[in-house]
Parts: sequence; structure tokens; C-alpha cells
Amino acid sequence: MEDYLPKILKPPIRIFRYKPGAPGLITDYHRHNWYEVILVEEGSVTETVGEKSVTLSRGCLVIIQPFEIHSSYALSADCSLIALLFTLSALNLDDYNKTQSKYIDIFTSNNKRIGGFLAAPYPNMEKIHKTMCKMVDEFSAIETGYEMMLKGLLYQFLSYIQRSNCLDLNKLHEQPENMIINSVCKYIEENYSMNLNVRKVASHMGYSHSYLSRLFHKSTGQNIKAFIDYVKINEAVLMLRYENIHVNEAAAKVGYENANSFSRAFKRVMGCSPSSMIPPSSNADDHNNVNI
Repeated sequence: MEDYLPKILKPPIRIFRYKPGAPGLITDYHRHNWYEVILVEEGSVTETVGEKSVTLSRGCLVIIQPFEIHSSYALSADCSLIALLFTLSALNLDDYNKTQSKYIDIFTSNNKRIGGFLAAPYPNMEKIHKTMCKMVDEFSAIETGYEMMLKGLLYQFLSYIQRSNCLDLNKLHEQPENMIINSVCKYIEENYSMNLNVRKVASHMGYSHSYLSRLFHKSTGQNIKAFIDYVKINEAVLMLRYENIHVNEAAAKVGYENANSFSRAFKRVMGCSPSSMIPPSSNADDHNNVNI
């Protein structure tokens, strides 16, 4: 399965202005390894991040973490968005990006979320907009030295965001406080297709089931089984949306023994049925032999 991750560019900063001209889908469900910031310049849009959908109007902003599934839908003909994408290499944090679990920050978002939705008005709103407009101009013109200019404007933009209490830059710079937890998460993410359970994970990591369970809950506020399901279901979402496969097949690919247990876990994590993630143009769900 493809992850739909854009190739790293030099500089690792991209910014675009979208003016769809009519109500409708701007970007379908997707994920990538960039931080993404979307600012609504005009009109209104529905942004869906994970299982949460929010209608945003002029000035509103959303910050999306790497690997977080999201989509955009224009609600008005005058809709105009600016989308800024950057990787940690833009902030000289490549080593962190390579070692960090891709799902743990999103999984523990109730307590640690880096990003989120920011409703207008908020502090530094006009400064944020002006800085993003300057970045659009630089990225479009590609004049000599534009890479350095973009990086400087990115730092300026992030300082305004941090002052608005929407982004904790210290969170981006710190190494994982608990390397054991990070290693556990990485192992689960790399082996989600297996029939994993807490005891198997603990055995592989060389810890007792009870010790690892306590440590994981202390660090994240949640349990290992919930994280296993979270990873499996997020991977399954991409399979259902982009691989045109049956629900039964997606369940098997992410390590569930049957579609019923997969469906229960899917509803618990995403708040909807697996079949709702299959694009309308696909008939894959018509061939499933279970009711979900």
C-alpha cells in the first residue's frame, strides 16, 4: 500500500493558494509526512481531520500533524485557502523525524496535541495571513535565494503561531521522553499486519506484560491495545479508500481474524463503519459477505 507521501524537496517547504471557484471537494482523504497549516482566506470550508469535521470561515486556521488523515471541502464559490506544508528538516530536526513514532502524538491528542483548529479572531491573525501571503509569493516566483527567504518566513510564521498558543514548538524539538514507549509504538507500526496483542508486544520488547502496560498508560494515558487498534484502523482507512478492496480483505491485511471484530474496532476508533470509507465510485463493499 502506498502512503501517499510527497518526496522531500529542497527546500522542504511548500505553500499553495487554492481557489476552487465552486463548492465541492478540494482534496480527498489523504495523509503525508509533512506538517500542514491551512488558512481560510475567503468563504467557508469543511476540514476533516481524523474523525473530526469542522466548518471554518474567513481567518480560521487548522494545523495538521504528519500522517494524520484529512480532507478539505469548499462550501462556497468564493472559497480561497492557503496551504503551507513543511517537514522537520526545515527546522533542522531530521534525526527526530526518523526516530519518532508517526502515530503516537495523534493517538494521545487529547493530552498532547501539537495542532488543532483555531477559530478567528485570534492573536496575530493578520500577521499570520500576511506572512503566509509572502511565502506564497516567494514559492511562486522562485527567485535567487528564495530557499533562505522561505525558511526565514517559516520561522516568523511559527513564532506568530506559538504566540497564539496553537503550536508548542518545544514539542517538536524534544526527543521522546520515554524511548521505551517510542520503541513499542514503532514496533507496532511496523508490524500492524500481524495478530498483535499486548503480551506479544511485551515479550518482543523484553518486558513483562504488567510492567509495559503500566509504563504505557503512565506515558500516554491510554492502553497498548487501544494503540494497536488505532494503528491498524488508520492503515485500513487508506486501504479502503485507495486500494479498492473488500472490507474482509482490509481486515485480514491489518491483522484481524474476521470482519466483525474489525468492524467493531473500526467504529470504536473512527466513529463510523468501514464501508463508509470506500469511495462512492467503488463497488468493493457490494461484494462483502458480512453486514457491517
